[in-house]
Amino acid sequence: MNNIITPLKGPDRVRRRPAVIFGNDNAEGVKTAVEMLLSTLLEGGCTQIILTQFADNSLKIQDNGKGLYLGSPENSCWKDVFDQLYALSPWEAPGRSVFDVPTDDSPSDSMDLCALQYASAQMQVRSVRDGLGWDLQFHKGYLTGDYQVAPSDEPSGTMLHFLPDREVFSDIALDSQALAQALQIMALHQAGLTVIYRRETAAGFEESTYCYPQGAADYLQGPHIYTAGLSAEGRERYNRPQYHAQVRMGLCFVEDGGFVKCSHNLRQLPNGGTHCDALIAEIQKYLEWMLDLSLTEEQLRQHLQLVLITDSDFTSWSNGTRTAIDNILIRDMAQDTLGDNFRRFLKEHADALTAILN
Repeated sequence: MNNIITPLKGPDRVRRRPAVIFGNDNAEGVKTAVEMLLSTLLEGGCTQIILTQFADNSLKIQDNGKGLYLGSPENSCWKDVFDQLYALSPWEAPGRSVFDVPTDDSPSDSMDLCALQYASAQMQVRSVRDGLGWDLQFHKGYLTGDYQVAPSDEPSGTMLHFLPDREVFSDIALDSQALAQALQIMALHQAGLTVIYRRETAAGFEESTYCYPQGAADYLQGPHIYTAGLSAEGRERYNRPQYHAQVRMGLCFVEDGGFVKCSHNLRQLPNGGTHCDALIAEIQKYLEWMLDLSLTEEQLRQHLQLVLITDSDFTSWSNGTRTAIDNILIRDMAQDTLGDNFRRFLKEHADALTAILN
C-alpha cells in the first residue's frame, strides 16, 4: 500500500486545517481570526475601529487608517493580500505590512487577511487609499467576478464584512462578552484608540465604546494605581537573534473584585504565562517585605487588579493553543517593572493598602 502525500493548495490550506492556522476549529478559532485581523489593521495607523456583530454571526470591521495597499487599476496586487498565504518567520520577514508598498523581494504580509478570507463563506472588502476606492467580493476563498476600482473622495480606511464558514468552523457564534473583552484589550494596547462594539439584537443595536487615553490607569478601579513600562532587546538563547520587547503594566489593590488581564501582541492570554506568574510572585515578596503582609497567591488575586500588556518581535508560546507565553526576556522585564518606584508606591500608601489587604 502506497501512502501518497498531497500538498494542500489555495483555500484548502486553511479550510481543511483551521485548527493549525487559528488554534481551534470552533468559535474560539473564529475569535482568534478576528484578533489577528484587528492586530493587522492597527498597523495602518487608525485611531478608530468599529466592529459590528450581526444576528447572522457575520462581522463587519471598519477603520479610519490609511487603507490597504491594493495597487493601481493597471497593476493590482490584491492577490498578494487576499490570495497568498505567506507564513514566513519573523526572522525572514521583519516589519512587513499590508499597508506598505510591496517590492519584488518583500511582498505584502497577507497571512492574517488571506487566512480569514479563505475561512469565510462570504467576504466583502472596501479599501480607500490615495484617492482610489477598491471593492472586492469573495466566496469560500475565491474572488467572485472582477475587482472594482474607481476614484474616490472618501476618507481613507478599510471595511471588511465577512461570515465565518460553517464548513470550516464547527461553531461560528462568537460569545459577545468574550468579544467585548478582546476589544477592551485592543483599546488598552494602543492609548487613544477608540474601539466601538455594536451588536445586533432583537431590539436593535447595542453599542459599547472602549477608549483608554491613559492606558491601564483608565481601566483599573482601585483608589491607588501603580503603572510602569519597559522596553528592551534580548534573546532566548545565545545562538538566537536578538529581538525587541515591550512590557506595560498597571495594578491596584481592591477589597474585592480582583482580576488579572494579560495580552501579548494584541492577543488575550487566558493562562498568562511565566512573566505573569513571576510578577505576581514578586508582588507577594514586596508586600511581605514592605507591609509585613503574608498573602497566599489566591488571597492576593482576590485583591489584585493587574493589567499586563506585552509586545515582542518573537514569541515563545508555552502551549499549542497559544494561551500563555514563556519568553525569558519578557519574564525578566515584567519583574523589573517592580523596584524602587514600587517600593515608594507601597510606602506612600502603606496604611490604605494594609487596610484593603487585611
